[in-house]
Amino acid sequence: EAPFLNVEKPDFFIKIKGIVSPVEIKKRVFDEKAVNQLSRYMSLYKMNVGYGVAPRISAKLLPGMKTK
Repeated sequence: EAPFLNVEKPDFFIKIKGIVSPVEIKKRVFDEKAVNQLSRYMSLYKMNVGYGVAPRISAKLLPGMKTK
């Protein structure tokens, strides 16, 4: 069950151990712009954990962010 609002949406939501989190995917690099985007989704949907997915991570992640 995705908690969509009628505003910005992440690429998808994932549910791990009962916790729903936003996921943002980038084709090449998860950069500062992507970190800010994921941070916005986490704040907007009031979620403590968010996932960034990309072949390369070039920015410092904020608390609660994880990468794959």
